[in-house]
Amino acid sequence: MTDNNNNTDSSCPLLSWEAASEGGSSFKIKSMHMKDKRIVFKRSIRFVLFHLPVIIPGLLALIIGVPFFVSEGVLGMVIFMLVFGFVLSGLGFYSLLKEKPFTMNLKSGEYYWGKGQNKGPISNIHSLQLLSKGICNTSSPYTSFELNLVLNNGERITVLDHGDYHHVKNSAERLSAILNVLLLREER
Repeated sequence: MTDNNNNTDSSCPLLSWEAASEGGSSFKIKSMHMKDKRIVFKRSIRFVLFHLPVIIPGLLALIIGVPFFVSEGVLGMVIFMLVFGFVLSGLGFYSLLKEKPFTMNLKSGEYYWGKGQNKGPISNIHSLQLLSKGICNTSSPYTSFELNLVLNNGERITVLDHGDYHHVKNSAERLSAILNVLLLREER
């Protein structure tokens, strides 16, 4: 069930084909999981592993560097290791934890971010939208793919946004079948 950018469904609100969210990722940030009548889009293993090269050096500075330089009596290096460790591991954890899961509870009929922020009824989901966008603000440009929920009022909520087209497409097709809504996608 695709519309291929024609928006011919008469009940379909005017739909923008511009990206609904800023940025994107060249790799899979979130993945779709289904358990106990809940569909959850949560951080992927690769996204967690991506943050470890930032978090681990910061933690090592705190766990090994600080005690070592305290025992050596080098106050300047103790302060440096404390600042370096807290800043690096703090930034890594912040970036990792700010990516909240998106849940669709089929039993209660609600969707929400994190532990219940920005709730809405699943019945307000009109269709799904799959679109691509070029990301050029890096040294090596790439294409990111968005999966958006399109609400009855035309508002869009991005649930996936990354560079693994097949994963986003498969998730979109599965979600479309589960929710029994149209999957609108641009021609490829």
